[in-house]
Amino acid sequence: MRRCLRWCAAGSTAGPPEERCCPFASGVPGSLWIHGLLLLVMVPFGYHLVPQNGVLRTLTGQLFAVGLVCYLSLLPTARLSFWWKHSKRMSLAYAVCVLGSLVIVQCAVHAGGRVAGAVLAWLGLVGLIALAALAIANLVLLPPAIRRVIRSARVSVAS
Repeated sequence: MRRCLRWCAAGSTAGPPEERCCPFASGVPGSLWIHGLLLLVMVPFGYHLVPQNGVLRTLTGQLFAVGLVCYLSLLPTARLSFWWKHSKRMSLAYAVCVLGSLVIVQCAVHAGGRVAGAVLAWLGLVGLIALAALAIANLVLLPPAIRRVIRSARVSVAS
């Protein structure tokens, strides 16, 4: 097993990009690039440079959330030793869950009703709480990680 993002937690940039993977998309070469593209997709859609309806706005928002959670989870998962064994099965399950959530949310929105509205509202609240927890975890874990990187850079320059 490899530790995801050794460079983030330990301060080294050694290793191929496959080793610096998003913990949720383990084993996929270039998964950080894919998740970065999901973040960049929000630029034209977030600034309304592209005409869009509610369906497209919901889909791009969900894809942005996937990319954001991936990047916000990098430091906490590397620092707190959460990682999974890299396998194609995990990557496939991850992709199926992401694509399935896109379909399920659209079906729930189009079905409408009080129950669907309440479930989607609660899921939105849970997502907001999870996002806030990831942001706080990054704020807590970032200063020690920066100190470690600076310390290791001083040691490598001195030797």
